[in-house]
Amino acid sequence: MSQKSKVVCRSVYRYCLGVLATYCFFGLIQVPLGILKKCETKHEDMISILDHLSQYVPTVSSASTMTNPHTSEPVEVVEDKHHQILFGGDMLTAKRARVAQYIRENSNRGKFSLEGFVPCTEDWHTKMCLNCVSIYS
Repeated sequence: MSQKSKVVCRSVYRYCLGVLATYCFFGLIQVPLGILKKCETKHEDMISILDHLSQYVPTVSSASTMTNPHTSEPVEVVEDKHHQILFGGDMLTAKRARVAQYIRENSNRGKFSLEGFVPCTEDWHTKMCLNCVSIYS
């Protein structure tokens, strides 16, 4: 990294600290983040994390009544349509989310089968390195 790059990075860092300091003087409202004490590298914990987050996925449910051909009894069938939401993380988190969806894919309703999530890899550090290379080259 060249000397000019280091100076620019330091000045951006100081600017960000200054902006944060000015916000702290005005008093910020603290909002709980809803941190779950789960380990995302375990399949059971990843399923419970996605179960918790599925309440935030916009879903439209439609119910219809069908008759069972064997018993001639009416059966209510519920179909869930989800708005797809990106679920980001590192490569391991995205893989665990896909496995959790695979485990639950035979659930009777869409909200239980975790259909509303699209696992994707978000490597923030790599993106920042690419931005620095494109800016300073």
